[in-house]
Order: sequence, then structure tokens, then C-alpha cells
Amino acid sequence: MKKHSSIRILSWILLLTMLSSVVCACSPTGTNEETTAGETTPSTDIIVETDAATDADTTAPAETTAPEATTEAEVTTAPVAAEKKDYVVTLEWYLGYVGSDTNSSWKEKLNKTGGMYSYSEVINLGPAGSTVTFTDDNTNSNGDTNFASAAAYVFSSWKKENGTWVIDLSGYKANGTYAEYTDDAGARTYTYTSEKDNECIRLCFRSGQSTSFTPAAYPTVTVNSTKTPVVELDDPNADVVTTAPEVPTGTALDTKWNAGYVGSSTNGYGFANAINPSENNYAYSDVIEIAKKGTKVTFTDNAAGSTSGNAYVVSFWKKEGGNWVIDLSKHNIPGGGQYVITSGSYGVEYTYISSEDNECIRFCFRSNGLNNRPTIYSSETNEPGTLQDIIDAAAAAEKWFEDDKARAFYDILKGKTFTVIGDSYLAGNGLDKNLVWPALLAKKYDMVFNNYGMNGSTMSNYVTSNNPMVVRYANMANNNPDIVIIEGGRNDYNKNVPIGENGSTDTKTMKGAARFLITKIQEKYPNALIICLTVWEVGGSKNAAGNYCSDYGKALLEVCADMNVPCINAMDQAYTGVKMTDATFRSKYCMKANDISHLNEAGMKLVFPVFEKAIADFYAASVKQ
Repeated sequence: MKKHSSIRILSWILLLTMLSSVVCACSPTGTNEETTAGETTPSTDIIVETDAATDADTTAPAETTAPEATTEAEVTTAPVAAEKKDYVVTLEWYLGYVGSDTNSSWKEKLNKTGGMYSYSEVINLGPAGSTVTFTDDNTNSNGDTNFASAAAYVFSSWKKENGTWVIDLSGYKANGTYAEYTDDAGARTYTYTSEKDNECIRLCFRSGQSTSFTPAAYPTVTVNSTKTPVVELDDPNADVVTTAPEVPTGTALDTKWNAGYVGSSTNGYGFANAINPSENNYAYSDVIEIAKKGTKVTFTDNAAGSTSGNAYVVSFWKKEGGNWVIDLSKHNIPGGGQYVITSGSYGVEYTYISSEDNECIRFCFRSNGLNNRPTIYSSETNEPGTLQDIIDAAAAAEKWFEDDKARAFYDILKGKTFTVIGDSYLAGNGLDKNLVWPALLAKKYDMVFNNYGMNGSTMSNYVTSNNPMVVRYANMANNNPDIVIIEGGRNDYNKNVPIGENGSTDTKTMKGAARFLITKIQEKYPNALIICLTVWEVGGSKNAAGNYCSDYGKALLEVCADMNVPCINAMDQAYTGVKMTDATFRSKYCMKANDISHLNEAGMKLVFPVFEKAIADFYAASVKQ
């Protein structure tokens, strides 16, 4: 089995069946203010145990999500089609920006002091199918030639609540990376076409504006529509906020928060089931003793960070020798799941309901380095405990594995050592890492499994800030795996990496990085079967390097064909069933309805049989030689 040159025949057969199309994976700063509730009398059923322990997570920033693809509204019957025409809209622009969902300090909030950016009044676009366009040509930007980043929304939906404009979290939003745009001669033209009537949109771009510099002119905004668009007047002195937070009910607990986190069992940074006191982007609470079953404890994280699976959001503790130690006999709950964390209109809500009397827990959340700490509230309920939901889900998962084994089981994969390296396609980007398809494969076949997927990771080191795989591979375990998956390209597209030339090993290009990475992993694991995996087909526009996302998938396919390495063409929608350009598909199978990169649990299970069979077939061919 050791040299895999004679898997060539089956590899090419499988490759040719897949090769019709090709696929892809994936700041302004400020401070957050929190609302503090009035003090109440502490409950006698809740005891907070103060200690001096400390902890946090060092995962890469999550990748950004893309806007939902727009489609022309269908007209069933209309006696006379209204004629569209271009309307030039006169707008007021203000210093600041609308923070995107990846902005750690101003997540989906308006930062009215955000230098280098300008945001507009709200425009009511009128009938569905209206197209708004504006160009950032850098001519009035005080020498700043950069464009809007992923940390700011170029387009964001807004609505009125109680007379105040608030961001519409259910509406359309597109950051500087994923907004539809075209580049020409140093200028960038942004475009959005509305999907429903009377969408209210705010515009934002990198203008160079600051407290000491105001652009001499702002972009001309054009709306192509059948009806005159309406500018919704803003009061620049008024507070423009997201939806106001609800005041929690229950008793406020006098709980101390500590910098750091409680590492989960899958923590890859040396703090598995232990406190990491040196990570200031996280905070964990002192031990909270809950006297009664059915007690709800909750808090809202207005920083709205995303707690990863490397940390427990709820962990159970017990006293041993006078010290608090983590109780591994309990079901400690990692981040990335849906049982404790829910997205609210003003932030991320953490809720835990006790299942037994006398439970002792710690909360942990991503604090983003802020000194403000949320208040934890407790109240008695008749609701079932959180752990019961998890137990029920675990039972359902076991049934899924049993049913899936009955569907198909490839004996050749059982007990193998399996390693993957890639980006958020494999890391999950908020999905529990145990639910990504390689983890499902490993569990089904009792494999020894290592997942080196990392959110935001590029294959190339064209930029060095995105944890490039051509560097990270050196830190992979020397465990002689049987099968290695290499996946990437989505973030190379995001970072405008040049495609490069065939035969090159220039790691600052996509083709060179792919060839270099495959070669180095072949050297590191000479007995392993190496299989590559492309990006999804996502459509979209060309990046600043002049390439579509699919060009990065095609580049990987070409390198693999030249090196006789099997490559799964995930861009082939008919083969994988993944249709990232379809809004209906995304609403069912993606983490968010406008996310064109990241599958949810249902999406992972959708592609699982496809990748399972491909890997089994490639591996069977490799061992026959």
C-alpha cells in the first residue's frame, strides 16, 4: 500500500465523474456598553463560590458569512410592466460604520465614532427588484486607498422600533468581503438588488473620514427602480442602536468573573478540562451553587462573541480536598452547540436550567477583552433541565449512526488513523466540531482522528495573518495516519491570493501553495493516502486579484491531477448536492440563510455519504497495489 501511484486508474475515474464544476471555504474597533439591572435581594437557593482561579481560547477569528444571492422577483400576472429607471438619491453621510457579525467590538451595531468610514441615511428601496449602486473611487479619501473590510457592513437592513432605527437582524446584510462589487481602475462599485418590497437599507464605505477630515464629496447613489426611492431622515445626534435589551427577570447574582476560560475535552491548546487563566478574550465565572432542580440561570453577552468548542460554556465542579475541581462525571457543555447559547436581538443569551438539586456550575463566554461583565440572573421554573435536551440529542445521534451503518459500511475504513487539515469547512465555524463530516466519519468507523481545520485559514502564505496551512502543517502530529484530507481555497479567494503557475512551489500563490503543501505532507506521512478537497461552488464576483472563488477550486484540481493525487470536486453541485447559490438550500443546510460557506448539522449529514464513499473507494484502490 505504501506508494499510491497505481491508484491512478480509479482516481481518474472518480475525478472525471466529479470534474464538471468547482468549490470554496472560509477592523474597526470600539467598546461595548452593557445595561446593568437594579440590585435585588440574592436568592437563598443560589450560592456563588468565589475563587482565584483563571482561563480562555486562542482560536482564530471566525470567517465571515456571505450575502444571500438575489433573484428577480417573479411576476405572475401584470397587465402592464412598470418601467424601471435610474434615480439619483441625495443622502446625508456620517462618520462611522455598521459593524458586521464578525466585528468583535461592534457586532451588528452602529459605531458612530468609527474612523476611516462613513455611513448613510436609510433608503427605502421601494418595490422588490430595485437595485442600489454606488462607487468608492478613493478620490476624496485623504489618501486612504483601502476598501471596506469584513468587519463592516457595506449594506445593512434597518427597521423602526418605537420611533428609532434599529438594525434588522433578519434582513439582508453584506460585509466588505461578501458584498456584490466590481473593481475597475482602483475604484470599487457596490451593488444590491432588493428581494422584497420596501427594504430599508443603510450604506457604508471606507471613506477616510475622521474627526479631523471630512471628504469633499461622497459617492453618487443610484437606485434603479419602478418607483422613486424614499430617504428616511436620520437625526445624526440621536442614538442609533440595535434592539434594546429586555430586562432579565429573576434574582441578580453577585457573581465574580475571571479572565480566562475552562477548556473543553477537545481543547487543542493544552487546556483540556482545565482552566486557562491567560486568555483575556474570554471570561469564566466563580462556581455557582444551585440548590434546586429546575432553576434557570441566565445572562446576556452584549459583546456577542462566539464561544468556540475549545471552551466549556457550562462546566460542572465539585470540592476535593477543599478545592474546586472539574467534575468529569457530568456532561460538561462546550461552545458551538445550541443547548445553552441562543442569538438574541441584543446579543448572545446564555441559559442553563438545572436538572438536579445542588448542582455546581461555572459559566464561560467570549468577552472580547472587555472589562464590563454581564449580570447573571436566577429564577425558578417548571421547565425540563438543559441536560435532558442534551441526553435526548445524544440518543438521537446514536440512532443516526446505527441507521447510517445499516445504510452503508465500508470495512476497509474501520479503525484507521484519519487526519484532516483545512479551514472552517472542517472547523465548523460555530458548529460543534463533533458534527463536521470528518468527525462523523471517524466516529462511525472508530478511527483515531485529528482535525486541523481552523476558521479563516488560508492555504497560501500570501498573507501571514490567516494561519496559512503551508506553515501549520509542520505542527501536525507525527502519528503515521492512513488517510489525510487537505482542504482549502475559500480564504485564499477572500485574501486575493494570485492563482500562480502549474509546477510552481511559490507558497504565495494558490497553485504553488497547494503543490508545496501536498509535497510536505507526503514527506511527513509517506505511508498515507492523501486526498484533496475543493471549495463549494458559490458563484459571486471576482476578487481584487481578478479571480472567482471557483478558480481556486480549479487550481487545486489541476495541481492534484499533475501530481496524481486524488481530489474531490466539491464544486460539482450534482455530485455533492451542495447548492450554495440556492437560497432555499442555504436556509435548510447552512449555519445562516446568507452563509455560502458553512454547513450546519443537516448539511454535514447531507454530504457525509458522498465523501464517505469517495474516501473508501480511493483508499481501497490504494491498498490494492
